[in-house]
Amino acid sequence: VFITAPTKDRVARIMQYENTSEKSARKLVKQVDKLRQNYYSFFPDEKWMVPSKRDIIINSSMRGIDQTVDILKYIATID
Repeated sequence: VFITAPTKDRVARIMQYENTSEKSARKLVKQVDKLRQNYYSFFPDEKWMVPSKRDIIINSSMRGIDQTVDILKYIATID
């Protein structure tokens, strides 16, 4: 499962929940993306942000956090 959102939406969410500036939020998004990219590159044949490597991709900006969680809960119940 890969959950994504446009950078502007991720920055806005961080600003809201962390009560921080846009500059700090953008920096955090870049740091987290770099950490995730480094983690994935550790494994052979794994590429960060390559849709063909994912079974499910959800854009949380389109559905919102609550509906994204509901979707994942539903998927977890499927046999």
